[in-house]
Amino acid sequence: MVPITALIGFDVEEIGAGRAVASLQTGPQHANPMGTLHGGVLCDLADAAMGMAFVSTLAPEESFTTMALNINFFRPVWQTRLRAEARVVNRGKNVGYIECDVSDQDARLVAKATSPCVVLRGEQGRPRQSLEGMVVGRLDGKVALVTGGNSGIGLATAKEFVREGAHVFVTGRREHELAEAVRDIGNNVCGVPGDVSNLNDLDRLFAQIRRDKDRLDVMLSRSFSSSIVRVEQWIRFAARYASIASVRRDTHLVTRY
Repeated sequence: MVPITALIGFDVEEIGAGRAVASLQTGPQHANPMGTLHGGVLCDLADAAMGMAFVSTLAPEESFTTMALNINFFRPVWQTRLRAEARVVNRGKNVGYIECDVSDQDARLVAKATSPCVVLRGEQGRPRQSLEGMVVGRLDGKVALVTGGNSGIGLATAKEFVREGAHVFVTGRREHELAEAVRDIGNNVCGVPGDVSNLNDLDRLFAQIRRDKDRLDVMLSRSFSSSIVRVEQWIRFAARYASIASVRRDTHLVTRY
């Protein structure tokens, strides 16, 4: 959780892959002497969203600082639901450039902000507060499955899911690599050896998830294809590359990457 959220009262809705979304229900406590929203509140909302977007691009040993903040205001705001959507437009080795659009509940552009940030490493890169603490918690209590989670993007995704509070099941065909991945991820992870193109292995995988956690909230697959789509009690893959799962009515998006 970002500490400033408690003071200002905004919510962090999305963080990841160089993008972040924050929202704020404005009220009288945010007003300037004229009764409209104080411009500093818009700055805080946009700055926080841009910072979180940039944080999502950092390596574990890196931190960052904002070099400048520019914002343009386009219309006054009274009481509305604001949405700040930030995206990293350019990410170099040492410097990144972020933009943020702030819109009201009618999707009208209220303000636009930009900010360059510089990456800090070594002694400078040690944050006074853990950056991980800024972005964890979005998957608290969720159960996730990452196929091919023993290496590469799958392993990185599994680590991120655990960091966000999920219990993660990871699959892989090579047992020794899977065991190393489980040790690397640490807590709240279960490795299930198997080949997701083998229906018997799929049966064992979902049986273990059913037995251990009795539900599945999030699935991210990098290897499912239409040749192995089957109807399971736990999961229904959409036709062709299984883009959406129906594990429960409130299930998260499933993607193939």
